[in-house]
Amino acid sequence: MYRDGNWTIAFFNPGKNPGRPDVFGCATLGAVDAQSAHAPDVDGLFVWRREVAGRAVCGSRAQCLAEIEDAAFSPTCILALLAEGEGAETFLDALRARFPGVQIAGGVSACESGCTGELSPEGAQAALLLVKEDAFHTAFENILAPTGRWFALRTDGAPRVLADLAEDGAPVQSAEEAWRALQRAQGLSPDNFEQMTLSDGDGLNVHLSVQEGRLCAGADCDGRGPFQLRFSGRDAMEAGTQAFSDAPGALIFGCAGLKSAVRRLPCVPEGTLLLFLFGEIAGGRFANLMMTGLFPDGNRT
Repeated sequence: MYRDGNWTIAFFNPGKNPGRPDVFGCATLGAVDAQSAHAPDVDGLFVWRREVAGRAVCGSRAQCLAEIEDAAFSPTCILALLAEGEGAETFLDALRARFPGVQIAGGVSACESGCTGELSPEGAQAALLLVKEDAFHTAFENILAPTGRWFALRTDGAPRVLADLAEDGAPVQSAEEAWRALQRAQGLSPDNFEQMTLSDGDGLNVHLSVQEGRLCAGADCDGRGPFQLRFSGRDAMEAGTQAFSDAPGALIFGCAGLKSAVRRLPCVPEGTLLLFLFGEIAGGRFANLMMTGLFPDGNRT
């Protein structure tokens, strides 16, 4: 379905969807506004803007792509929210092909364990806001520092399951064993996958984890290599998240993984809203452990 109008852009914690037909948004793992930081269990809406003119397109991913095929206008930018990250790359490829050159920001809804994400309007697998007013632009940043170490990788039966890693032509190693060695070398605990990760040549991260003895990524890795190792201490991560969050009047999405890694959440200026999602759309592509957002023109280049 689609509906044209002026939309309230607002977010809510998992399980707290108010079901309002005028709200465009999704679940977040807490939020930060100019007044305070809001915990992931509080009720209520975290409102960014009550008036954004555009067309909201909601439904399954296939339904959304079918609806936009015949759109009679080209949006100035797109806010894209997804209920889950699996398959996000294919959907975003099709979205960029339909609107080439149009900036896209957004991400994947947060959710409670064992659940899928929640979008508003409700009952959708994807929600797109095709913004009509020429007042915003998107930006993203990778706050983890590049190390200059590059790795080739091979996936194993699925684009998010890593089989092998090899650094700059060095002998191939089991991906899980190689990553554990890198964690030990950086003094990281085995469950710390947020301070160190791999990014592609465009500076887009994947979020790694070990599942059943296999190294897995939170985004597709096929066709994106080689990958650079990135690492930052907590002080640098806190400085990076704060710097990106300083723009007034912005809608900012940070990865929930970054939130778990910093000791202090950023402060944001009046009119800015910071949310924490389970995957980010940066430069129109799906990634993890990123900062991205929608900015009023004039605040960020």
